Order: sequence, then C-alpha cells, then structure tokens
Amino acid sequence: MIFPLLLLPVFTKYLSEDDFGIMSMWLSFYALGIPLLPIGARTILSSEYYQDDPKAFSVKFTSALIIPIIFIFVFTIVTTGMTFFSLNTVEFNPVWNLIIGLLLLTELLPKFTLAAFRFEQKPKQFGAFSIGHDALLYAGMGILLVSGMLWKSRFLGLFLGNIIFSIIGYWYLKNRQFLNFKLSWKYLKEHLKIILPLLPVVLYLPASLAIDKWFLVEYGSKALLGHF
Repeated sequence: MIFPLLLLPVFTKYLSEDDFGIMSMWLSFYALGIPLLPIGARTILSSEYYQDDPKAFSVKFTSALIIPIIFIFVFTIVTTGMTFFSLNTVEFNPVWNLIIGLLLLTELLPKFTLAAFRFEQKPKQFGAFSIGHDALLYAGMGILLVSGMLWKSRFLGLFLGNIIFSIIGYWYLKNRQFLNFKLSWKYLKEHLKIILPLLPVVLYLPASLAIDKWFLVEYGSKALLGHF
C-alpha cells in the first residue's frame, strides 16, 4: 500500500518515540481483531452466491454479518481485561479497548461491500471503493495529525473514514438486496462450525506480535516499543 508509505514521513515528524510506542501498542490490538471480521465469509458466501436465489442468499449474507459482531464483542471484553490488569496507565487506558472494538465494528460494512463486489465480479467498483476508502482514511489521519491529535489521529482517521464508507456500503448492499435483516440460525451454526477451527490459524501471527509489543512496554518503555 502506497498511502502508509506516503504518510510515514509526516508521522515521524510529528510523533515522538513514546507516541510511536503508544500507537504501536494500540495498533497491535486493532490488528489482532481485524482477522475476525471477514473470517470464512468470502470463501463460504462466494460459493453460495451462485447456488442460491437472491432472497435466500441475502438471509445468509445478513447472518454472516452477525458472527464477526459476536467475535468483536468477546474480543473487546478479553482485551479490556488484559489492559486493565497489566497496561493500565494514562496512555493505555482500558477505555481505548472499547474504542478499538467500536472501530472494528465500523470496518464490517466496508469489508462486506468489497466481498459483494467480488461475488458480482465487479473489479472496477472493487478497485474504486478500496482505493477511495484507503485514500480517505489516510488523508483524514494526516489532517488530524498536523492539527495536533498526535497518535490518536491514526484511530480517529480510521473511524471517520470507515463511517463514511459504511454509509456508502450500506446503501449499495441494501439496493443490491444483499441485506434484508432476516437471520438463519441454522446457517449461523453451520458457519460457526466451519470457521471456529480457523481462529488459531488467523490469530497466530497478530497475537504473537501483540505479545512481543506487550513485553516491550511492560518490561521496557514506550520509547523502546516506538523504536521496535
């Protein structure tokens, strides 16, 4: 991705080593939650898109949205408890775990909208949505950074960009009849049976990085993590 590389000199100009350490720790929590969002959905739903009628598929698509919401709820409780009992300082306030959980929820509709573009084989719309989303995220981060939000700009920029593209995604999914707000509990159970065994695989790498960063902060310093 070119946008993070373009913004990196701006971050290094405005953020101190401690700021980088704080931002890195919270990004590790965020990165740990990201794999929970579309887990299994793209593979399973893409095959069923061509097998089911639109009404039946929309029930499955809506049901698939519920699973990551449940995962994020559990994830937020666990990480909030971890922060409260270990990293509980002014910079690592457990309230930020709740903010990270909310931020992850705002990622859902954009990711499922991209999945819908894949199902419908619309590469141009997929590219425009993906690039536009990332461009807005990092533009918002840059503006908030130079306005004095420092490390918080990374997350506030993500939040604002996700909200805007969640609205766009909801409008598209609703108009294309991917959403109908009906749930299939049978499909939810079947979906969970498939994706639960995948959790250790998708969480292994971000979890190992988060543990590394936790040790650096707990037994070192924010500046040490910033260097890392």
